[in-house]
Amino acid sequence: DTILYVLRTGCAWRLVPHDLTPWDVAYRWFRCWSADGTWDRVHDQLRDAVRVVEGVTHGLPWARLIT
Repeated sequence: DTILYVLRTGCAWRLVPHDLTPWDVAYRWFRCWSADGTWDRVHDQLRDAVRVVEGVTHGLPWARLIT
């Protein structure tokens, strides 16, 4: 929740509310997940899930506009 709070609000890590995970722990997780590609994998899976919901079964969604 702390990572999503910082990403959503744009606040400084040190200014997260005290009822969330301590900022230094959340920042450490964020850095590790950025370095090992976790965020890229999460993004790819979410994008693929959206494509399934929208019925896009081939290629990129904008490719339909070109053809």
